[in-house]
Order: sequence, then C-alpha cells, then structure tokens
Amino acid sequence: MRSLVFGAALLAVAGCAQFDKLGNTMTLTGGGAVRQGAPVRSATNGEGVGVKVVTRAVPKRGLEVVIPSRDANATLSLAGRNGTVETWRSGDDITVSVDRGVVVATRGLGDDLMAADSGPTLAALRSAKLDAYRRTYRFLTADNHADYVLLGCKMTAAGNETLAGLKLLRHEEQCRNPKMAITNIYWTDETGRIQAGRQWVSPTVGQIAIGVLD
Repeated sequence: MRSLVFGAALLAVAGCAQFDKLGNTMTLTGGGAVRQGAPVRSATNGEGVGVKVVTRAVPKRGLEVVIPSRDANATLSLAGRNGTVETWRSGDDITVSVDRGVVVATRGLGDDLMAADSGPTLAALRSAKLDAYRRTYRFLTADNHADYVLLGCKMTAAGNETLAGLKLLRHEEQCRNPKMAITNIYWTDETGRIQAGRQWVSPTVGQIAIGVLD
C-alpha cells in the first residue's frame, strides 16, 4: 500500500519542518517549483516555493490534509458520502468535504468554507474549450449571515509532473474579482481523476493541500 501527499511544502519553511516529522520525503521531479496562489488582498505570488511528497504506510484509506497556515497536518477518515461528495473527519472533529477532488466545505477550522461549487471546476478540467467560468464560495459573517464571493476563473494545463512515481498532469485554476485573486492547483492522472490538489478555502486559513491515500 502506498500513501501520497502532493504539494506538501506550500507556503512557508515552517511547513517543511512539520512535514519532515512525518517520515521519508521525496522531492518533486519533472515540474520544478510550484507557484503559490495569491492570498486575499495580497500582491505577492510566493514564487519559488518548493513541493515535497511525503510517503508513509497507513492502515486504511484516508485523506491527507496539510494546512500550512496552522503548521498542521492530519490523516482524516471517511465519515460519510452524499452523492459524489465525501466528508472526511479528523480525530478532533475537523472535517473536509471533497467532490471528486475539489474541496467544497470545511468545518472546525474557525474561518470555514461553508460551501463552494465544484461543477465549473470539474467541467473545466474535462474540457480544453472552456475558456472562462465562474465559481462561488460561501462563508458565514460574524452575525451568521451568508456571504457569497463570486470569482471569474480560467483553467490552464501547466504540464506533466511526476509525483511519488505517478505521472500526473498539473492544472492551475486562476480565479479573481476586483478585491481578491487566488490560484488552485490540481494534479490529475491519465483517466482525468484528481489525485491531489492545493486549494484555497478561506481568507485566514488560506490554502490547504489534500491527497487521497489508497
């Protein structure tokens, strides 16, 4: 059984130190450095941030989640399914909901993503003709009202990369509106399945990296 974490060293040196505690690490080959998506209301892109792949044996299928802004990582267990959406839970009741590789909700992180649409992203990954599309993120305000963020997006194929022995195609999803800009990254296999991703979830949490452990 082989477990994979893609995009482990995402944002900071502190994250790298944390990942080294997990076990053996292998450096990404075939793709060079990963570009960090622009944080909310920030003009920097974090160029030159490296990627590492962490491998270790695990007893069962899980979702490996790395949160660089919290210097945290965990393997989440499958808690339930609703159609194509799988919800994964940690031992301290943090959950991440994923629709075929696209993060659509989190709970227990404080500044949570209440919901996000996945359809436009999945369609863009399947079609090279979809030049522009929109995505919606939903958050709760301090007074428990829904706050919707609408972003215009485009998907580009950034080339082939080899991660932990798997040959994958890297896609970069760039989304923006007048107030913010983000970049999500997805790695897909030859069947088009998302094997791992690095995705933005909220202003304070920032991006998280996920990889399914089979």
